[in-house]
Amino acid sequence: MVQRESPGLEYLQQQGYSSLFEINSERLGARMLMNRRGTYWLAREMMAYYLIEVEAPGQAPSLASVLSFETEAMYLGAGQGVDQSIIRQLRIAFEAIQQDGRYKAISMRYRPQ
Repeated sequence: MVQRESPGLEYLQQQGYSSLFEINSERLGARMLMNRRGTYWLAREMMAYYLIEVEAPGQAPSLASVLSFETEAMYLGAGQGVDQSIIRQLRIAFEAIQQDGRYKAISMRYRPQ
C-alpha cells in the first residue's frame, strides 16, 4: 500500500514496482495493515508507529522494516511571502532541539519500547 499521489508512489513506480495498491490516507494504510487487508505499507517510521497505535491503543503489534529507501528527507515548506526571519528562527529552533536531544525524545514517544 502506498499513499495516492505521493512522492512514495512516484518513487516506487520509478524503481519498477508495478503491483501497487494506492490508498487515500496514511491512516487507511494503518487500518488495513492492522486488519490484515494489506501485507506491505510504505510509510515513514514515526508516522507508521503513531497511526498503528491510534488504530489499536496499547495493543499495537510491532512493525518490521522490510526495506529502507534512500530518499530525500521530509521537509517543512513555507509558502511565498513568509518572512525570512521566521524561516531563520525555525531553522535555529530545529537545530537546537536536535543538538540537545529533544528531537530524539519526541521521536521515541512514537516508537514501541
